[in-house]
Amino acid sequence: MIKFALISIALLTQPLFAQTIGVKAGLAFATYSAVSNREANPAVPRTINNTSYRTGLTIGGSADFRLAQKLFLRTGVEMVIKGGLEEGTYTFNGTSSPYRQTNNFVGFDIPIQLLYKTKGSGAPRFILGAGLVPSLLIESGLNRGDLGLGVLAGYELSTGVNVNLAYNEGLVDVATHSFDYKSLKNRHLALTIGYSFKQKDIAERSVFKTIRQQTTSASRPASAFYAELAGPGFLSFNYDRRLTKSFKGPGIRAGFGIIFNFNDVGFTVPVALNYLLGDKAHFLELAAGSSFYHIKETNQDAPFNFLKTSFLAPFAWLGYRYQPVERKFVFRAGFTKFIGVRMPKFLDLPHPSLSFGYSIK
Repeated sequence: MIKFALISIALLTQPLFAQTIGVKAGLAFATYSAVSNREANPAVPRTINNTSYRTGLTIGGSADFRLAQKLFLRTGVEMVIKGGLEEGTYTFNGTSSPYRQTNNFVGFDIPIQLLYKTKGSGAPRFILGAGLVPSLLIESGLNRGDLGLGVLAGYELSTGVNVNLAYNEGLVDVATHSFDYKSLKNRHLALTIGYSFKQKDIAERSVFKTIRQQTTSASRPASAFYAELAGPGFLSFNYDRRLTKSFKGPGIRAGFGIIFNFNDVGFTVPVALNYLLGDKAHFLELAAGSSFYHIKETNQDAPFNFLKTSFLAPFAWLGYRYQPVERKFVFRAGFTKFIGVRMPKFLDLPHPSLSFGYSIK
């Protein structure tokens, strides 16, 4: 009777777990529609004549949850360099002068979309989707919250490699009315290449595997390699090792990363102690440490406007780790908060991060 109940629970809860976890990176062609706030600087009124697309970067991760045989719910986190190329006219003492400038807004999009996949897992297939895209904007002159309507179309090979074209139309006016803009709505087109880490189809599994007992003990301390986006090392590659012969408990991580401010590229060295609470494959991760940041020059106008070229940045990290005993895949999602140091605009806030990696027993 107990075994029957466990099997029933396993079958009912299978659809709640991500069927596919993916990573992607590519180009974002961004622009916006805007009206200048002439009252903000009445001595030199400005008129926006035209806005056009400019090219930036996007990188992120996603998780697809099966709702029906070919219908999925997708969510995730994507960092997108938004903004656009703006052309207009300044007027001073009756004389008009044209101007042309590029604006960059860093955004963290959290898509919530329904997907239709034409074939099952493991076969080449087309992917179509649509939904809402809440976003966190990192720009002092704009509102933090944004919301867009997103659509996407893609093609995925049997190997998991995929190409996607996505469009996001801003629905919310993000201007604060105290900055240069009376109104502003973002939009962007993204072309990305990604890779999907698939789980086996439910029909191909034995239901008894879902109730198989896993152990958190190991013959030697467990370790893992993973890449982390928007963490304490910004974009970093890390080595993580338990300090006991277990998959949980105390551990240490160290890595090497890169950071940029649109004019220059620097490096980071994140180091931290962490502690895993949980059982089997699912853990709550608590971490504290410090990152060394070095960049050749500061840039007060960039979103990553570092005030120093070299400094230590203490941080705390809280999040979820998926690291099953019998599989090699590692996934982490959480929030980083720097402590006791003034960081650039978006790094100064508690901000989300994603990690994907490989486990070593």
